[in-house]
Amino acid sequence: MTCSMTTGGLGLTRQRAEALAEAGLQTVSVSIDGLEASHGPARHPGGWRRCFEALAHARAAGMTIAANTQINRHSWRELPALLGCSPPPARALADVPDHAPRQRRRPPGAAPTTA
Repeated sequence: MTCSMTTGGLGLTRQRAEALAEAGLQTVSVSIDGLEASHGPARHPGGWRRCFEALAHARAAGMTIAANTQINRHSWRELPALLGCSPPPARALADVPDHAPRQRRRPPGAAPTTA
């Protein structure tokens, strides 16, 4: 079983991402609804950049990341650009950078694996 969460990303700080990973969360999906101008009215004004920060925090904490979107009349034309246009610290959805060495965390109580 995989433990996952979908979020708007607004409150996913580095500290919260680390605590969630330590508690056993394995995957975080952040809602990103088009480019900045379309995302704001659909979600939270100013939240677009925070979505990418949340993805970076989750990845740095060792979790798998994903993004989900609502396709609507305002954003459908922006989807191709969204894959290659994102604010710092990310260059693209497919390239959210690691800000710390990637860590794999075991769920609480799980035995270590050997390779």
